[in-house]
Amino acid sequence: MKDILAEIENIAKEKHDGHLTIMRFTTGWKAFYATPIMDFDVDKNGDLGGDRQFLWKLPMSETIDDALYQLLKFPVNIQDA
Repeated sequence: MKDILAEIENIAKEKHDGHLTIMRFTTGWKAFYATPIMDFDVDKNGDLGGDRQFLWKLPMSETIDDALYQLLKFPVNIQDA
C-alpha cells in the first residue's frame, strides 16, 4: 500500500495542488483528488449542498487498498464533477 499511496500523493502534488481525500464510511472507502465542500444546505431542487451529491454517487470500495487502486486506475477530481 505504501507504494500506491506514494504514487497517488505525487499525482496529487503535481496535478491537484496537493489535494487528496480518503474517506472511510460504514460500508467502505472512497478516495479522490481535491477537497470536498461539505455544505449542509439543500438547494432549490432539494439536493444536498456542496459536493455531497458527488460523494453519494462515487463508488464505494471494500478496502482502502481497493479505493487507492481505483483512484490510480480511474483518477477522480471532485472539482471536475
